[in-house]
Formats: sequence, structure tokens, C-alpha cells
Amino acid sequence: MPPSPTPTARPSPSGRSQRARHFACVLLAGIALAGCARTPKVAAPAAPVGVDPAVAMAEAETAYAARDWARAEASYLAAARASPRDPEPWFRLGNVYFRRGSHDLAARAYEETLRVSPDHAKAWHNLGVVRLHQADASFARVLGSAAGGPELAASAQALRAIVGEAIAPGDQPAP
Repeated sequence: MPPSPTPTARPSPSGRSQRARHFACVLLAGIALAGCARTPKVAAPAAPVGVDPAVAMAEAETAYAARDWARAEASYLAAARASPRDPEPWFRLGNVYFRRGSHDLAARAYEETLRVSPDHAKAWHNLGVVRLHQADASFARVLGSAAGGPELAASAQALRAIVGEAIAPGDQPAP
């Protein structure tokens, strides 16, 4: 004969409360993790209240033509935030950053243009131009550092010459 089942003991009130606390902690941790999983890594910028994207773009174009880069930047940013699915404010913002010598910011703006409009040929072109300038700056840093040694310096010099041939003097992004 099989052994008779032993009755399970009911947990004591203190055992029940410990399990309840444990369950509550697990539940709260699960809720917290689920919330994190649904949180976007990069939040879309909030549209400014009362900003007309067309007006902001017109102001930006006027500032751009006058080479007022600070005002152009602010206006393009306002237009981009007011109309985040329009690639043109991001594209033109990239041009502003390039002309100011802020190549990292220019690359980010062109990448945002491409996120919104993956077939934007001018953005692809300008991103390539920016990357060439970034490469040139990187190789120049190698040449300015004694830590790399003569072999690395020779390599950087050769690569900088190749990149220099690719970058025409005064090379600017496509408008």
C-alpha cells in the first residue's frame, strides 16, 4: 500500500504575511520592469506651444541667408520640434552645424533626417562629407600625439592625405 498522504500544514500567520510581502515585492518589481521596457530610449521632443513650423522655417531661412547661425539653429530646432516628421528642418540644422564646425552635431542632425526620411539623398551626401571631416580631424589628432609612435603617425599621415584628396577645399554640404 502506498503511504497515506500527509496533510499539509497551514502556514502560520507570520508565514503568510512573509509570502504576501514577497509576492508584493515580486509584483512591484515586475511592474517596474515592464514600465522600463515600454519607455522609449529617446523621447521625441515636445512640440513648442504656439509654434507654427512654417513660420519657424521662414525665420530660419532668413537667419541662414544672413549667416546668423545661432538664430538659424534656434529656428530650425523650433521647426523640427513643432513638426518632428518633417526631414527638412533636421537637414538644414545639419547644414548650420556643419558651417559652425560642429561636425558631431551635424552628423546627428543628418542622421535624424535619415531616420525620418531614409531616402533623403542630400542627407546621405552631407553625412558622408561630415564623416570625411571627422576622419580628417581624427587623423590630425593622431599626428598631434606622440603616444602613437612613428608607425601610427605614418599611417595617419597617409590616411589623412587620402581623406584630404576627397575633401575639396571649402567643401560644403549640399544645400
